Amino acid sequence: MSLTKEEMKALRLFISEELRLQLQPFRDEVNQRFDDVNRSFGELALQMVTREEFNSFRNEVNKRFDEVARQIDGLYQHDERPEQEYLFIREQIQRLEAKIA
Repeated sequence: MSLTKEEMKALRLFISEELRLQLQPFRDEVNQRFDDVNRSFGELALQMVTREEFNSFRNEVNKRFDEVARQIDGLYQHDERPEQEYLFIREQIQRLEAKIA
C-alpha cells in the first residue's frame, strides 16, 4: 500500500498535531518548573543583595566601633600617665616623710 503525496502530507500533519497534543502537558509542566526555578533564583538573588547590604553595613559599623575603641584607649592612656606620675610622686613624698619622721 503506497501513499500519495497528499496523503503523506496529511499523515505528517496528523502525527505532528497528535504529538503536539500529547507533549503539551509535559511542556506545561517543564515551563512551570522553570518558572518556579526562576522565581527561586530571583528570591535568592534578592536575599544575596540584602545579605551583601547587611554585611556591608555590619562592616561599616565594625570599622566605626574599632575607631571609637581606639579613641577611648587613647583617652585612657592619656589619663593613665598623669595618674601614674601622681602616684609615683605621692609614693616619693611618703618615703621622704617616713625618713623625716
